[in-house]
Amino acid sequence: MSSHNLIAAYDATEEAADGLALAHLLAERLGSELVVARVLTSDANPVVTDRGRQQAIRDVVGETRRAIVAALPAEGSAEVMPVVDASVARGLHDLARVEEAEAIVVGSSHHGRLGRVLLGGGPEIVANSSPCPVFVAPPGFRDGGRLEAGHVTAAYDGTPSAREALHYATGLAERLGTALRIAAVAPTGLSRPIGGAPDIAAALEEGRSLAGEWSEGRVDVETKELRGDPAHELTAAAADGLLVVGSRGHGALRRVLLGSVSAAVLRAAHGPAVVVAAP
Repeated sequence: MSSHNLIAAYDATEEAADGLALAHLLAERLGSELVVARVLTSDANPVVTDRGRQQAIRDVVGETRRAIVAALPAEGSAEVMPVVDASVARGLHDLARVEEAEAIVVGSSHHGRLGRVLLGGGPEIVANSSPCPVFVAPPGFRDGGRLEAGHVTAAYDGTPSAREALHYATGLAERLGTALRIAAVAPTGLSRPIGGAPDIAAALEEGRSLAGEWSEGRVDVETKELRGDPAHELTAAAADGLLVVGSRGHGALRRVLLGSVSAAVLRAAHGPAVVVAAP
């Protein structure tokens, strides 16, 4: 985490206000610079030379600033950076590369559990193939949401994507001054994978060893063995802080969808969640 820029995606919706509120708290706690990105979708050349389009962009930026002040008065001075691209996700990813951002922060897709489960969408698309971790704020976070001082919880099962997530979570816990909880789930019932259950105890021991090595003992580490539906158990275990999960997509598949557990976590989490994609 050498960079200290956070990008908050904002489009004047309630969900985006949740993401902006989380981004503001993260920027304060991590000592990061906050950049608010307003992506304007367009099939035209992203290099805008037409005066009419330039004025339209300025108008949208002005409207965005006013919407920010109305939703979150304390954020009225935030820098708003317009991004023109046919894809919101691609525009955010390109900006993150240019800014060398350490993370992108977004809001959830839909309010209400039913809508989040059935529709999904926004956060998952942004998290797919993101060049940096993606934080997702739960619905309603702007209304008194906070970053608890309890734990950063990392989901770990020994896979490469989980290792990347644990590495990021270890550094995040150190910077936030919190303990690190490493959680592993033994799936049961319909969530049990074909081919047998993973060795949860071995995964947790490995995770503890890695976190201790990476933090050089500066982070308090605890482990938690869980049984049941992975998304439900992980979100419950992380109720007192941030939950960090890895993206299991590989190759072309990663560009289409996240792993099932990561996607389910984003839809079910009642607190902030973070998706870290393996390189």
